[in-house]
Parts: sequence; structure tokens; C-alpha cells
Amino acid sequence: MANKKTSKRLLVEDYCKMPKYHGWKDLTLAKRIYLENPKVFKDVESVRSMVRDVVGHMSDRRRAQATDKSQFKPLTHDTRNWKPFKEEVNTSAKVLIIDIETAPIMAFVWGIWQQNVGIQMIKSDWFCLTWAAKWLFEDKVYSGKLTPKEAKKTR
Repeated sequence: MANKKTSKRLLVEDYCKMPKYHGWKDLTLAKRIYLENPKVFKDVESVRSMVRDVVGHMSDRRRAQATDKSQFKPLTHDTRNWKPFKEEVNTSAKVLIIDIETAPIMAFVWGIWQQNVGIQMIKSDWFCLTWAAKWLFEDKVYSGKLTPKEAKKTR
């Protein structure tokens, strides 16, 4: 069963086809449509959902349920000409990029809101669970992690 397009839907489609609105964010365009047609739509959010439907910015679930798929952008992107960003900089500085994941501090507290935790209340301090590092403009990545057994020992 095909969905019949309402006058509201047709109005939104007309706005989305106008070249001067190409590249606008969904909410920005929805605000413009609402401000220019306040008697047609009840609120900006209803216009925004219609704009998202028309330009194909919707969730995969809604995309699968839609009967008219002619307006959708393709799900895949052409990556044949993609090259990783690698900018050469004339510098003698060595820059290390590092990322760490830590375990939380565990403490004995009496409440959950706006607590001032003293050092004597700390049961166990934070510690590093995993880390990864790489020198800028080099390909090799260094990393390390605790095993579950090691993590339990540190608590």
C-alpha cells in the first residue's frame, strides 16, 4: 500500500529541493520552514522529522519500514579514492599520542550527590587498565593491558 503524500509533505519536499537550502542542517531548515509557514505545522519538531524523512536522515529501522525509498541517500559511501590524512610538518619535535583507560576510584561514601570524599574513605585508587601509544606520523602502535586476573589483584 503506497503512502499518499500530504500537502505538508509536499511543502517540505519543495523546500528540500531548493538549491539555496542544500547543505543546511535538518533543524535549521525545519526552523525556516516553520517560521515561514506557522499555520501549517504545529511545532518545529514535527517539521524536523518530516525534513529528516525527505532527505533520508533517519534511523536504519525507519528506513527499512519506509515504503517510498526514492528520497533516501545511499547507505554506503564511495571509499575508492579515500586516502588517510597524513600531513607532513617540518619539525624536529617527536610527538607521542597516548590513550589510557583507567579503573575508577572506589570509596566508602554515605550518599551519592555532592560528596566530598576524604583520602581515608578511599578503598582503592584508580589504575591503568589499558593503554595505546603511537608516535605522530609513524605507523607502529604500542599497547598494553591488564589481564582480568591482574586487574582483580590491584583492587
